[in-house]
Amino acid sequence: MRVSEIFTEIKFFDIAQKYTSDVNKKLETWNNKLKENWEMANIKLSMNQNKLTFYSANPNRVDYSLLAGIPIQVLVFNGCKLANLSFIENMPLEELTLFNCPVTDLSALKNIKLKYLKLENGPIKDLSPLENAELNTLILKSVAVTSLKPVLRQ
Repeated sequence: MRVSEIFTEIKFFDIAQKYTSDVNKKLETWNNKLKENWEMANIKLSMNQNKLTFYSANPNRVDYSLLAGIPIQVLVFNGCKLANLSFIENMPLEELTLFNCPVTDLSALKNIKLKYLKLENGPIKDLSPLENAELNTLILKSVAVTSLKPVLRQ
């Protein structure tokens, strides 16, 4: 191995290490901010398979607008008193799971490049906001959906 190759590898390692350190610091800052505002909340913001993931199983009413501005790619809500999804309109969201959440309107998903959506045990009836979505996976279980037509591809 030549010196230039060794230098390149070391430089790449240093950059990768700094990037990882920066990401971890940012995650820690965001988690602390969220936990300060949501005492006793069962939440976690983490990197999972190189995707910024937010998980919440908080049965209390929480102002999720605090998540706006955080580039979350994966959202998982389990049993949350989530009234609407308007806070996600500008997120680079790729995956969304709503389990036992009272969300009834998916219009906030209209312009999101969602690839994965799982809706389980919820009152969702209308999938028309997903009409132009590029979903690879749609999982519906125990929901009130009246028509699959908006998500069926020709």
